[in-house]
Amino acid sequence: LTRDVRLAWTVRVWRERGQTVDQIARMLRLPPGVVEALAAGGGAARLAADLRRCWEVERCLKSSGEPHAELTALVTALCAAR
Repeated sequence: LTRDVRLAWTVRVWRERGQTVDQIARMLRLPPGVVEALAAGGGAARLAADLRRCWEVERCLKSSGEPHAELTALVTALCAAR
């Protein structure tokens, strides 16, 4: 999940810097439709909050957190933000 949030953030930054969807798709080796969907997602503040939440869950899991509960809460939070 963290990788996907970072990917969305990367697409958002590159779009803000003027890269076209086709250029980003080639650089990331993704279909243009996927890049368009990622670019249409939330802004930088929401993506930063999502990434922070992913790191918090990862930290909890590494310190003996309950994996099923932590991951369920994370997925719920990420889906609710959309």
